[in-house]
Amino acid sequence: MLNGKHSLHRLLVSATLLMALLTSLLAGLLLAFDLQSALERRRQVYEALLDTFTGVYLQEQLERDRALLGALSAQLEESGESGLALSPSWPVLVRALKAGGEHAYFYNARTDHIDAYPAWTRPAGFVAAERPWAVLLDPAVRDETTWVGPYSEFSSHQPMMTAVRRVRGADGALRGLLMVDLAISPLERALERVVGTTPATLTIFNRDGRVVAAANPLRTPIGAASLRRAATSADLVQALRYGVLVYRQLPSPAWDVVLYTPAAEVRRELLEAAPRYLVGLFGLLALWLVGFSLFKRIFVREQALLSSAMAALSQGAMPAEPLPRRARTWFVGEQLGVIQRVARELDDAKRASQQDVLTGLANRRAFDADFARRWQAGAPFWLLAIDIDHFKQLNDRYGHLFGDTVLQRLGAALQEGETALALYRTGGDELMALADGSADIAALLDRMFARVCALQWRERELVVSVSVGAAASGETADAEALLQLADARLYQSKHAGRGRATWLAAAQPA
Repeated sequence: MLNGKHSLHRLLVSATLLMALLTSLLAGLLLAFDLQSALERRRQVYEALLDTFTGVYLQEQLERDRALLGALSAQLEESGESGLALSPSWPVLVRALKAGGEHAYFYNARTDHIDAYPAWTRPAGFVAAERPWAVLLDPAVRDETTWVGPYSEFSSHQPMMTAVRRVRGADGALRGLLMVDLAISPLERALERVVGTTPATLTIFNRDGRVVAAANPLRTPIGAASLRRAATSADLVQALRYGVLVYRQLPSPAWDVVLYTPAAEVRRELLEAAPRYLVGLFGLLALWLVGFSLFKRIFVREQALLSSAMAALSQGAMPAEPLPRRARTWFVGEQLGVIQRVARELDDAKRASQQDVLTGLANRRAFDADFARRWQAGAPFWLLAIDIDHFKQLNDRYGHLFGDTVLQRLGAALQEGETALALYRTGGDELMALADGSADIAALLDRMFARVCALQWRERELVVSVSVGAAASGETADAEALLQLADARLYQSKHAGRGRATWLAAAQPA
């Protein structure tokens, strides 16, 4: 007894230490999961923020500039020998689509003259061929429309982007360049409004890595290496080490819009959630101690459940339906499932041993069991002996496959719709049936004969019939005599011409 107590004590101590370790691990996992969820929520916020900026503001601005290029190109007019020039409708279009005050230009490639709105005076030293947008004068450049920049505006030295489109004559020759400016300063102010007080940087890059515009309230150093390492998915470890990055790519202009949160800010915000888990850790330890005693009770109870299921199976008493408590077990669900499968297989085997393979009806073994059970129960019933007329001749004339079909169809027809009748195939063409004592035997036989007569056969001249002998359970003193009586009446039906039934009308099951 003493050794048993010491063993139990060691078990409890070991279990408690193990629970403490597991609880610590669980608390760590919960913290990691919570931080992961917080990171994912942050990413979703950033995704929505970036989608709003690129979809609502930036794309709308770029679409306006592209639309303005298209509208202005349609409004160019021939101006004598100088070629194309601005039409009077240009100011209206520019004022409607360019609220920022940027210029729209047409550079005449033949005259080296620039028309602009708002009015623009060509400064001294300005050489059109040296400006960045003049790249579209080069025939080797295949793009007809492109964005150029950012570059410094010649006079103000302010950063500028320009949408440039080639203008060609009817002969396909280059007539000039149509240009619409996009000032970078309003774009940077829009970036700053989007970022606000968020500890992140919002930057627009060219595909070659040059910064187009940026909002960086924390003055965070941003390099290509740090951006490449930053987490572009909900990777907690990578985010804590290198920060979080969300980006969108624009096809035209070829920009990358990047929202980046440095690793220090990610760590500061995410780790604020850690202290509350310390309180939960001690609570979980206490719950584990209580849970151990509950664990023992559950384990003992389920062992008893498993033992009772095994005992029931050994006695053949296991139900074929699912075990009622299996869904609520912790440890023995698989074992109970095995027991359930074995019980089901035994039940299936039992049913298979009592079923006729050809017709699907119950077989001789099932009939013997059901007949004995009904006789011993003492409840009144009818016994019907049924035989297919001239079955041997049908087999000899049409073949055994046809004979099998006759058995199958007659079995189905005799049984159809009769809830008070149990039909059995007890021999080659011999059938037996048991009917409840409350059944109207005359009406039952009429229905059975009617369904048999209604059967249609491929051989139109063929007539298939059955003969029946019926006996009530109260007509004899023992079971064997009842079987012999039903069989004798069957032969009376055959000798009387077949296709009929014989029974004692005055007899009733007793």
